Amino acid sequence: KSWASTWADEEKKKEEIRKAVRATEAVREAGFPTTVPPFGYRLEKDARAGGSPLQPAQAWLELTPDQGRALEAIRASMGKGYASFLIHGVTGSGKTEVYLRAAEAALDAGRSVLILVPEISLTPQLAARTRARFPGRVAVLHSGLREADRLASWLAASSGGTRIVLG
Repeated sequence: KSWASTWADEEKKKEEIRKAVRATEAVREAGFPTTVPPFGYRLEKDARAGGSPLQPAQAWLELTPDQGRALEAIRASMGKGYASFLIHGVTGSGKTEVYLRAAEAALDAGRSVLILVPEISLTPQLAARTRARFPGRVAVLHSGLREADRLASWLAASSGGTRIVLG
């Protein structure tokens, strides 16, 4: 796929999410119970006033004290040379949110981010969450990609076109 084709695919996905959120909001306004918005996003009440109905979720997700300490340790180490961290927790404990906030802090500091996924089967899920948080800024690299897709991601990363590499 070409870069333009990949970008167009991402734009289509974002539009599908926007349509789903608008439909969910209409059902909610009619008084019926609904499911939550897509993970990584929340509904804004002023969406009908011309604003985007999707806003990044980090605005309303509060970190637990343990998550906050882990994130603060990572942030404090930035710019001081190499440091490694092991974030341990059971499934659903919020490790990914810590990773994404650490990535955001690195990007805000003008740095690039490499997110290593421990198992290739977890890549689509983490890639989707990372792309939802950082639209258009994520390159995915792993052995399961077609050669052309790997090349496109590598070129995007090596040229500075994207500052997050996940794989």
